Amino acid sequence: MRQYACLIILLVISASTLAQDLDSCFISIHGKVLDAREGVPLEFAHVSVHVGNETRNTYSNENGAYAVTIPCGDSLFLRVSYLGYVSDEGRFSGKKDLDLTHRLAYSNQLFAPVLIKAGRRTTPFVDEVERIVLNSIDQASSVDFSASSAILPRVRRKSSGSNTGKPLIRGFYGARVALLVEGLGLSNQQWGEEHAPELFPAFYKEMQLLADAELLRYSYEGIGGAINMEKRIHSEDSLIHYEAYFSLRDQDRRGAMGFNFFQNSPKYNLAWRAQVFMNKGGTLKTPDGFLSNTGSENRHWSYDLKFSPKNHQIDLHFTQFKTRLGIFRGAHLGNLSDLERAIESDELLVRSDFSYSIGLPRQEVLHDFLRLNYGTKALFQGQLSFQLARQFNRRQEFDLIRARDEDLAAMELNKTTWNTSLTWEKSVFEKAKLHLGLQGAHIKNTNGAIIFIPNYLERHLGSFLSYEHELNSLFTLSSTLRYDAIHREVFQFQDGELNQSERNFDHWSAALELGISPSSSLSFQLQLSSMWRPPAMNELFATGLHHGAAALEFGNEELEQEESYKLNLSTSWNNENLKISAALFYNRIENFIYLDPRAELELTIRGAFPAFDQKQALAHFYGAEVWGEYAIGKWKLTESISVVEARKNGNEALPQIPPFQLSQRLHYSWSTKQKPLGFQLEHQYTAAQNFFDPALEVALPPSAFHLFNAAIDYEINSAKMLWSFQLGVQNIFNLRYFDYLNRQRFFAPELGRQVFISLKVNY
Repeated sequence: MRQYACLIILLVISASTLAQDLDSCFISIHGKVLDAREGVPLEFAHVSVHVGNETRNTYSNENGAYAVTIPCGDSLFLRVSYLGYVSDEGRFSGKKDLDLTHRLAYSNQLFAPVLIKAGRRTTPFVDEVERIVLNSIDQASSVDFSASSAILPRVRRKSSGSNTGKPLIRGFYGARVALLVEGLGLSNQQWGEEHAPELFPAFYKEMQLLADAELLRYSYEGIGGAINMEKRIHSEDSLIHYEAYFSLRDQDRRGAMGFNFFQNSPKYNLAWRAQVFMNKGGTLKTPDGFLSNTGSENRHWSYDLKFSPKNHQIDLHFTQFKTRLGIFRGAHLGNLSDLERAIESDELLVRSDFSYSIGLPRQEVLHDFLRLNYGTKALFQGQLSFQLARQFNRRQEFDLIRARDEDLAAMELNKTTWNTSLTWEKSVFEKAKLHLGLQGAHIKNTNGAIIFIPNYLERHLGSFLSYEHELNSLFTLSSTLRYDAIHREVFQFQDGELNQSERNFDHWSAALELGISPSSSLSFQLQLSSMWRPPAMNELFATGLHHGAAALEFGNEELEQEESYKLNLSTSWNNENLKISAALFYNRIENFIYLDPRAELELTIRGAFPAFDQKQALAHFYGAEVWGEYAIGKWKLTESISVVEARKNGNEALPQIPPFQLSQRLHYSWSTKQKPLGFQLEHQYTAAQNFFDPALEVALPPSAFHLFNAAIDYEINSAKMLWSFQLGVQNIFNLRYFDYLNRQRFFAPELGRQVFISLKVNY
């Protein structure tokens, strides 16, 4: 594969040649941030300016004024945000000085994200609320949600085969990580933790990692953490704008395209956005060869409409997520001897040629998401918000062994979820805010022919009280108290008769956060929380085969609810060239639920598979994380370290705990007057998991490995159109390795070298 290395070298040489012609050019941006209603200045508003690969951050002073100096470029993107207000953002000329006035309107949305906290601000990554801005469909369209979320400093990826993954935060995943769309939790993890979230990241503009005090305003779930997706509809004028995205990937010969149309009409207080995305890929490839039957097809679309008359706001959002995934045929074996040979050997036992066809076994997934938000002024000068939403999930799994008809699902799960909520918020003192909320949900789950989990109804009622206060220039306080009650009705066939049983769960949750900022460069944060989680339906009642994980799972009706007690201490330092953030965390979980593998492999009429039982134990999770960024001139070096340890019942190992990981990224960027260009090289080291219990592992943990990735991006601004190109290589050296966090690691190694190229057009 020398041609790939040569291509990268040629591009780097070309980039270096262009750099010889750079002019030293800088522009100044001055602005003022005001409240749109009262016209008063907003102090500590966060201002972020992006030109090419350069970014500058600052905050408004007591008069609402700010100033930024940044290198010239063809265009710049500027965003102004403030707690409780709708952000102002836009693209401007990057060749001349600017003098701007931003009039921010108070947010009427039900769930306004806390991006910048009260007190003496530093930079967005300092707080426990961490955020990344997705460049719409260009950064996220070619990967799934779990891969996109791994861009966040504290998030890693856990997978069940090459096509299925989910975010992992400090050793937690699945039902212990809440996934939210503008504060509304997705209803998608009650069927099992190996299923990927039905969420397409490119339809959203921001991805945030929420702290517990904020999370509890939206959901009682999230013992391990929460990720919130935010969308935006914005343009500088009333014209219709569009984005078009195209990409190719050599690994599975995947082609992808996406389109985004949006318009803002201030005259009519109306804004809308329509998006569509589709891709198709063939058989995935490892260094050993192709993985039989691992093609995929995706078709997603969404529509947003926002109407904002005076003192009111109405938001309508609809998204459909639809995917068809092949499951590696080598993970579904017909006899015990083949399964034992696959586990004991690190060779790829089932091989195939490349194909776009998706045969058996496979999954077909549909998720519809419809939500209506209404916000208005309320009594006592507060803000009142109402939300009504409907989610529909359908997952079909098609069997390899028992199939008589390839279009007849062996297992089908259908779940309809209705959510409603009412929230009131008000500024009660100077620099203090009170939030009150009442939330409810109704869930109905039905099965197809094979009963993996029983049919059930679930009703949920929750309420919360939240308070945040900037005590002075040194201290900030945020706290939330929450109560939830859950009632489940379960319908099971036993001895030929339909039996109905009931299960009830209820508990309090609480979180307290104290922030200390001795200076504009240094900050500390202490977080304490008590949270809980009822056992998921699959943990209680599952009986049978999970196709995606290629494993048999058996629930335990005696499981009790988990209760978590968490402590987190973090600190951050930020100056002109150096940014460092570090955290120590500890989480004690009573009645922690985990999968315990059976000693013997199981042979069924559907094939031979590992089998797991649900068990509980007292668990302790603790560890440390460090993130740093050093910038000098056009060079930027980013480092991150993650250490997670977990014990049960004293000093016993837990399975599927992420090993030590070190990531490094070196980025070189520059901007001419015409064409911003940059180069990035990334290294990731993942250690072997040396603390494990052989009785809890189907196969011994794999060895440590080093991965190298690289990318080059290039922009051209021409005739009101912005053209963005990117060429990248993942796993440059085509390393053959196994990931401990992949539940199917004993069937096949991870993917080999992947070369991709993408083009995005903005108008």
